[in-house]
Amino acid sequence: MFVGVGLTVWLWTGEGRSEPPTIVAMTPPVVATPIEPSPPAPWDPKTAILESDPKVSYFGLPLEGKTIGLVVDNDRTMAPFIDRLAAVTNSLTRSEHLQGRRFGIVRPVNRDRSNIVEVAEPSGDLEGARGVLVSRVPTGDTDLPRALLTTRGWYADQLFLVLSKPVDDVQMALLTQAAEQSGAVTHVVALGQAATQDLTPIADATGGRFIPVTDDLLDDLVRRSE
Repeated sequence: MFVGVGLTVWLWTGEGRSEPPTIVAMTPPVVATPIEPSPPAPWDPKTAILESDPKVSYFGLPLEGKTIGLVVDNDRTMAPFIDRLAAVTNSLTRSEHLQGRRFGIVRPVNRDRSNIVEVAEPSGDLEGARGVLVSRVPTGDTDLPRALLTTRGWYADQLFLVLSKPVDDVQMALLTQAAEQSGAVTHVVALGQAATQDLTPIADATGGRFIPVTDDLLDDLVRRSE
């Protein structure tokens, strides 16, 4: 705080008298008020998807780092989405933007009550990855946390977990733990029933994003991926 003070100054003329006082006022300096920068707009998954280039991004998120992993559930609830998901993903793996990157895909499968995990290890040769994601009939209930744990030795920079089945509290905790153990930033792409849930805790555990995707958004991505 600045306090202005007025000083009274008497001038002596040298002839035995003084001149009337002069008031010298000290004015406070003008201090500019700093302008606070506007906070960034909150990230919106719908806007990110609609404005993204599907040749260089995946569900609205730019690809970052040298090793990228994709964990795609093969649960029966994926039946309405698997063809379109394969179209979007395989279009990306054909993109020149992936040159110099390693790309791996994991799919948990449950046939005849035997949970297995199909894996295409991260590689610069993307044919193996595309082979794992070919359109096929989804199977029964799958062990998605186990599939996510498969990526621990990949040292991936980014992981995308794609699912459509609802997740209960136990599965949420297991998936969150598996995401943390992967060592990668894990994004959660939710289709169908999963998109109506808040799966943010799984993504937040690693600094990733939760991306709920409606049918219309998925169709839009398919059209722009062709």
